[in-house]
Amino acid sequence: MVADILVRKYTKIFKLYDSNRNGYIEKADVNRMKSQYLMAFDESPTSEKGRAVSERWDAFWAALTSSLDHDQDGQVSRDEFLNGFGALALGDSDTFDAVLRPLIETAFTLMDTDGSGSVSVAEFRRFQRAVGNGDQADAAIAQLDKDGDGMISLEELVQNAREFLTSPDLDSTGNWLLGDV
Repeated sequence: MVADILVRKYTKIFKLYDSNRNGYIEKADVNRMKSQYLMAFDESPTSEKGRAVSERWDAFWAALTSSLDHDQDGQVSRDEFLNGFGALALGDSDTFDAVLRPLIETAFTLMDTDGSGSVSVAEFRRFQRAVGNGDQADAAIAQLDKDGDGMISLEELVQNAREFLTSPDLDSTGNWLLGDV
């Protein structure tokens, strides 16, 4: 049984992707999300970075449908997502690293607009605005910046995402990844 806090977090992810609110995540939803992030970070989909982001998002969609779309209708229902996403996130670390880490790295690459290898507060605010949590950006970065240097490294982002996706601890700092749950 997946803990209530994890169901709330997975529901938040589902709602983030189900952009047309029809109760399904479809390829069009993933494409909208991809375009939204690229625009939020002023990245052209035809640039080298934009193409790499698109390829990773497409790979995520393929992994998502192959793992969760049990009725093979080309879309993932809320029930399919909630029942199956926990297995992806809570399964062995190899599954997490193969399916979810590349998407986290993609988000990091987009956020790190200056190529410094870290995400600044300003860059993280842009990400939070892109996912609809702009008003919670400062509170989120205060929680997620584990070493207190005012920057989020790739490893901090991966660790926070892993906590967000796997930890039933109500006080986990990773819970702030997509704003307050």
